[in-house]
Amino acid sequence: MKNKLLLTLVYIALIVTACKKDKAVEAVDIGYNYFPVEVGRYVVYQVDSISYNDFFTPVKIDTAHFQLKEVIESVFTDNEGRESERIERYVRYADTLPWSLRDVWYQTRSTTKDEKVEENVRFIRMTFPTRNNQKWNGNALNTIGTYSYEYKSVDTKKTVNGNVFDSTLTVNQILDSNLIEKKYQVEIYAKNVGMIYKRFVDVQDKGITIEPGPLSNRIDAGTDYTYRIIEYGKQ
Repeated sequence: MKNKLLLTLVYIALIVTACKKDKAVEAVDIGYNYFPVEVGRYVVYQVDSISYNDFFTPVKIDTAHFQLKEVIESVFTDNEGRESERIERYVRYADTLPWSLRDVWYQTRSTTKDEKVEENVRFIRMTFPTRNNQKWNGNALNTIGTYSYEYKSVDTKKTVNGNVFDSTLTVNQILDSNLIEKKYQVEIYAKNVGMIYKRFVDVQDKGITIEPGPLSNRIDAGTDYTYRIIEYGKQ
């Protein structure tokens, strides 16, 4: 009887220990939900852009305002045998107009990173687990040059265009500026949604001499655009 009782107690202890381990594993949030892969998921952005062209005198400044829709359209196996997703990107210049297919991108989420192929250029947009101040080379898989990406404000509540997101993180991609140029690239992601905000600035003053005043008054080349989420869901 004593032996049976002892075995029973050991068995119960093992079960309790296993349950605690399972709960501990479940409690670890790697951050995969920041980069959805489910087919049918979509996000619509309001895009506002400014381009500067120094081929003209004075400098030609073009502005554009449109909506961009990204849809995870299907799943496929890439040339490395990995499960990947096809992303169809649509554009329209007014709410009353139909969507028109603009281009197709691809993405692959592994256990350690998220890769995204944009205009045939592969970037490492995220790494796992998601932790504040974690850094990586976002261009490790292309030939553009080393860009040190870094996580900031992980699991922080933010509001974009009136949409409230309980858990977001910021990826600082480029923060570089001086008297004649500014390079600034930042993306914000929300759990179960994906990217909700993007700012891309790559502008410069190409003049022979540096005129007085802030760079914003002297820009003659480059691009400045912003993505802001306006709608998301599953279709």
